[in-house]
Amino acid sequence: MPMRRPRPLHPTWPSRLRVRPPSSLRARLALWYILVVGLTLACFGAVILVVVGAYLCDARDTTLRERAALLSDRVRLTTSGVRLGGVGTFPIEGGTAAYLFDAQGRLVGRVVGPRAVPPQPGVRAALAVGRGGFRTDGKARVYVDILRDGRGQIRGVVQVAQSTDATVSGFQPVLQVGGISSWPSLCCSRSARPQASSWPGGR
Repeated sequence: MPMRRPRPLHPTWPSRLRVRPPSSLRARLALWYILVVGLTLACFGAVILVVVGAYLCDARDTTLRERAALLSDRVRLTTSGVRLGGVGTFPIEGGTAAYLFDAQGRLVGRVVGPRAVPPQPGVRAALAVGRGGFRTDGKARVYVDILRDGRGQIRGVVQVAQSTDATVSGFQPVLQVGGISSWPSLCCSRSARPQASSWPGGR
């Protein structure tokens, strides 16, 4: 008995096995409806991610500025420099640290929370230009406030730094429900570029 040659799978498939586009108007409308709904949900989700990321970044920067102002109020100006006092009840969050430097850029005081970031570079550069502000160093968001005496002379620097991972830690339970826990941190890292009031790099 002669052996049969196997049939090629394509293009001689039976016509009933080939995938055809929907022929009825109702099926085509249903397909378009699914596509439109899917694109709408994707765009809406992208907008939500951007809004949440911007909100987290603004809230973080506001917190850093407030902590710097509180620490500046507790700095004592002396004839020999600056010193830190009365920080027993200073509010500090996890992943956040506040540092006090003298006019030469030397560290003279600190208030740190759990998993705090170390002192960040840029202090001496801020002293050189006499201007502070925000900047991002790696995975840390930093705010620097210049301390001046009554005559306008620079007496020191307050630096408050927070890890970008700690920025979204308080929102993790909510964000993980939607599977977007990493997006706000990514939005912050992209949008947290040095502002116009930021100082140049270097120590």
